[in-house]
Amino acid sequence: MSYIAAQLADYIVNSSFDELPPEVIRKVKLCVRDSIGCSLAGSTTSIGKILIDTAGDFGGNGPSNHNGERKENITPLCCFY
Repeated sequence: MSYIAAQLADYIVNSSFDELPPEVIRKVKLCVRDSIGCSLAGSTTSIGKILIDTAGDFGGNGPSNHNGERKENITPLCCFY
């Protein structure tokens, strides 16, 4: 691991949620909501449906599904689309 990566990992491990500035918490919440919104909206487009079908082609009987789709898959593929 590079020195910079080690420093970053050390910082993250030794940080707590309480130390985060309110602006950072607000921004993270905004980004998470934005990601969920983009995922939901994108899943209704023709390209989004192709991605869902493609990920389904990889198979899997995993514990995850995407936006209520009835196709179960492994979690990393559900994060992909």
